[in-house]
Amino acid sequence: MTGGDVERELRSILRGDNDFIYDFTMNLPDDIKLNYVKIINHPFVVARAAGSFGIDLIAIRNDFSFPIEVKSSSQRVIRLSRNKRIKEQAEWLKRECLRAKILPIYAYRLKRIRNEDPWRIFTLPLEEGGVEGRSRFLYNLLPKLELTLKGNLKLDWKTGMPLHKLIEYLCTN
Repeated sequence: MTGGDVERELRSILRGDNDFIYDFTMNLPDDIKLNYVKIINHPFVVARAAGSFGIDLIAIRNDFSFPIEVKSSSQRVIRLSRNKRIKEQAEWLKRECLRAKILPIYAYRLKRIRNEDPWRIFTLPLEEGGVEGRSRFLYNLLPKLELTLKGNLKLDWKTGMPLHKLIEYLCTN
């Protein structure tokens, strides 16, 4: 599964692509499947921002909109400092989101996982007042990217919010 495949997978989920969601959730437990199905009636418009500096997707809906940086790995931990470009992307995304007071999302897809939600959702740690509106509540719910002992950002799959839980929140009236 390439980076583009992973982005297309998340795009199809957030768009509420009925056929895709039923195929994607076929082997998932019923409680997870039920949450994924909720997005079908509450879809986002999702645009790919390929070639951008720090944003892979932009999800837009009447109540929430956010830039999304998509990562995938067969390893459970991704250290963003291992690649200078990825570290710079995170710094750029944080600056831009603080400037616009919007919620940045990191979506992490663990490869080669079966029978559980492979997606985990995070946000960047922002200063107080960095996100406004309804997104502030969502910011407070989401796990933040963690810091290594050297002060660099990392994604630890086991500490992220499963995507189906985020969908459950986003699709609750």
